[in-house]
Amino acid sequence: MLGISDTTIKLAASIWQRANSAIAAKFLESCINVIEQQSIDNKKVIISNIINYYFISQKIKDNERKLIEVIDILNTDSSIGERDKAFFLNQKAMVLHACDANDDAIKVLEEVVRLAPEEASYQYNLAM
Repeated sequence: MLGISDTTIKLAASIWQRANSAIAAKFLESCINVIEQQSIDNKKVIISNIINYYFISQKIKDNERKLIEVIDILNTDSSIGERDKAFFLNQKAMVLHACDANDDAIKVLEEVVRLAPEEASYQYNLAM
């Protein structure tokens, strides 16, 4: 799994997005086990597409703990910048919201907006 190229991950994400391919989604799901070894761009592709897959397939609540744990681990990486941390926290807020933990989602979104106030979509998410 460590030898997976950026192109392979992006291709699987593209197939999942365009065709709702269960095989592509399962491949991305398997990437979550080695997400820490991936580039920051691949981390974003993997986590956002897995959350989308779980949401659409109504598996988000079953996988809440795993997703939150992975996102929290990603955000402890001191090499990523505030914009990337905001991205991952925004993903966490989406998971929390989908699992009806709206108060927790709002707290996370407040941190997201603090980290990346220029990002309009984060402002919008907080306002919703």
